[in-house]
Amino acid sequence: MLDSSAELTSAYNRWGQALARIDELEMRVVRRLAGMTQIRLIRVVAMAVTQLGNGWIYVPIVTGVLLFSESNAWARIGAAGIATAVAHVAYAVLKRCVARPRPFEKDPAMQPFARVLDQYSFPSGHCMTLTAVLVPVVWGEPNFWPGVITALFVLGWCRIAAAHHYPSDILAGIGLGAGVAVPLAAWLVPI
Repeated sequence: MLDSSAELTSAYNRWGQALARIDELEMRVVRRLAGMTQIRLIRVVAMAVTQLGNGWIYVPIVTGVLLFSESNAWARIGAAGIATAVAHVAYAVLKRCVARPRPFEKDPAMQPFARVLDQYSFPSGHCMTLTAVLVPVVWGEPNFWPGVITALFVLGWCRIAAAHHYPSDILAGIGLGAGVAVPLAAWLVPI
């Protein structure tokens, strides 16, 4: 029994060391991208995208769907709303359970240029919400996927540059949003 306990402790320690190495790699990425915001134009763009991600972007998205969608506009909007609501329930639980400090809290030398909307870093709610909205909106429209990917990349970059998130937070937010939105879009949005 002692041997099994020692093996378990050793595995736990190795896992902890691996996570610490990954965390340091992610922190280097955050420092690099946050440093880019010293250039005024980059800072202004990152601030603008962050503000749009706080909710302002969804009004023009819904308006665009209503005005330009050839079919199923209300089904797309409904699926996007449901996906966003469901994802936010899981998001709230994950935030509290993981309780990952934001990069600027871990390294006080980094100063965020925008206020945070909640306490913890993991997962990115901005990226999760944009994914949960855009997947149903563009469901069955393959020409729009490059734009969705670009929008998520830009938002993710801005969230890291703001020193609010690590790269894994961005990926987890996108994964959570897609994990909820894809099945809902497949079910609710006729193609």
